[in-house]
Amino acid sequence: MRRVGILAGVALFVTLWAAPAAAQFTGQILTSDAALPDPSGSTAEWNKSLKKAHKTTFVKDENGNWTVFFLAFMKKAAGTNELNVVFYDITKGKPDQVHYISFNVTPAQKTLKSQFKLTTDDPVKAGNKYEVRLTRVVNNKEDVLAKVVLTFK
Repeated sequence: MRRVGILAGVALFVTLWAAPAAAQFTGQILTSDAALPDPSGSTAEWNKSLKKAHKTTFVKDENGNWTVFFLAFMKKAAGTNELNVVFYDITKGKPDQVHYISFNVTPAQKTLKSQFKLTTDDPVKAGNKYEVRLTRVVNNKEDVLAKVVLTFK
């Protein structure tokens, strides 16, 4: 497993903007191959635009990389200054942790909007299915705040 450096440009959402959508998407990570929309208009319109943008299958770009934009709606506040996006290969059933990426957050934060890039050097493989979890470590145990299942092609 290779640890990737903390990505710059982690976007923090103002809790007031994300709160209405969070009720519908609590515990989920919404993903896309393009930037996800910021809150605008009504909550219903924003929810609809998030659902429309959400995708779970990603195809390599011309350089052989996958870029994933995501918006995680946590079950509870981060409670720490660092969260991990952890990749579990579930292709053969039992989850096998293969990779993770760390993100800086604030303890009160309940959403995380950012992106990550996976390259040919990363242990994520085309054709496999992954449960991707946003986690924190509490008492040496993983506490899952949100998750999604993704396929990379």
